[in-house]
Amino acid sequence: KVYSFLDRESYDAIIATAKELKMDVIGHVPMSVSVEYVLDSGQKLIAHSEEVAKHARGDYSAERINYFADRMAKRGVWMTPTLMTSRSILELFDDPQKLLARPEIDYYRHPMQMAVWSFMIEKLYLPIPADARAKLRQDFERFQRPLTKAFHDKGGKLMTGTDAIIPGIVPGFSVHRELKELVDVGLTPFEALRASTTAPFEYLGEIDKAGTIEVGKVSDLVLLDENPLKDISGASKIAG
Repeated sequence: KVYSFLDRESYDAIIATAKELKMDVIGHVPMSVSVEYVLDSGQKLIAHSEEVAKHARGDYSAERINYFADRMAKRGVWMTPTLMTSRSILELFDDPQKLLARPEIDYYRHPMQMAVWSFMIEKLYLPIPADARAKLRQDFERFQRPLTKAFHDKGGKLMTGTDAIIPGIVPGFSVHRELKELVDVGLTPFEALRASTTAPFEYLGEIDKAGTIEVGKVSDLVLLDENPLKDISGASKIAG
């Protein structure tokens, strides 16, 4: 996984070495390059719609959004939007204690875990100045969310992810929050569920083994009390 602060020389070296080793490169769009540069390099997945938003430079026009969505879809790159991650960061700006009071936090309420989160909140997030916070909020509402829908509409390959290390994000529970985010931007419940079940096995090249419920395939199943195809919240009503 590449990250935001790599210089171009390091990024190029990673791409070249990964090709030699037949490894996939995924991750951020380094600030030293561009979205187009990353797409042309053959990076397989962009983690976080936020990373594309950074390179939009505050241009939230439909033309700019469609430009990136179209170019990414045509290149066949995958994207994990992690919309709920961005929303959680914005909630953290507004009220950190409210975010950490969510019911699922009880599963993480261990002194070491809470100390890690406290450190991240105090040292990484709260020092972010007001103008930068406002920019992140605009990026989320006016670029990340519409980009996710536009990318999907153009045939882009979406896969669910939640960056479950950020304060207030608990594995498992966070997937259900992301499902809701995907439906809220315009995907159908079926499409959102598919991004969380079938798509990962397509990404891994293992769709012949798992990812759909078929004879001869491996499946993890949950029994639900409500139909998630009618209301995505039904996916969290797990009976067994």
